[in-house]
Amino acid sequence: MQSIKQSLKSNALTAHLISDYGYRTILFTFFALSFNTLAGIFKLCSAFVLHSLWYAVLGAYSVVLAAARYFLLRAAAQALRGSCAGDSRLRHY
Repeated sequence: MQSIKQSLKSNALTAHLISDYGYRTILFTFFALSFNTLAGIFKLCSAFVLHSLWYAVLGAYSVVLAAARYFLLRAAAQALRGSCAGDSRLRHY
């Protein structure tokens, strides 16, 4: 187990992922947002090709959910930048 931890800490990216919770959260959130958006677009394209109302509803739901998540993340980032503009201890990702 120690050898795995040492090998993960030897790489800069994996060391950052292991040690920084905020960085890891933001990275995985944007990965999930991208994947959900692409899945929604794929479902909408499938609905068009297959003439399926079910895929259209699921695709629209996925795209709307991804858009809401994007706008929520953007508003949170803007609020964080605005409220802590003079704080030098704040790390921006």
